[in-house]
Amino acid sequence: SSTFYGNEQPTDSMIRRRYFHDFYLTYAASKRVNLAAVFDVGKQRSVSREKYDTWHTAAAFIKYKLADKWSTTLRAEYYYAERGVLIRSIMPAALDTDFRVAGGSLNLDYLPTNNVAFRVEGRYLNGMKGVFARTDNADNRSYGNITTSIALSF
Repeated sequence: SSTFYGNEQPTDSMIRRRYFHDFYLTYAASKRVNLAAVFDVGKQRSVSREKYDTWHTAAAFIKYKLADKWSTTLRAEYYYAERGVLIRSIMPAALDTDFRVAGGSLNLDYLPTNNVAFRVEGRYLNGMKGVFARTDNADNRSYGNITTSIALSF
């Protein structure tokens, strides 16, 4: 696990202290199956400075090794942010309802060498009250994507 305490605001902004802790548990169920559970929790002084806003997230992972250089991982996740704390892209007003999103993803990884990884991932998220609003649907509550990536390590 890991902990952070301090100010995360820009230098020209009012100081708002933040506390954050990350808990995680991993388990190698077999040579081919790895499991992981993650829980993060944080508190940050609200804009009004009268109290602290809370956020937390949880995720569970199941990774299965298909072959020597191939693996797949299934992830389920949940995210909650009181009054949208830490959600800069939607900037909810102080009286807005809490931000909640749940979803999952499935990826396929190929590692041709020890320092190169290719990934294809599909992800789906479902939220409340139009958190994924679009110009054609202000109440849109879901979001999905397929992404690819290449990672190099040195």
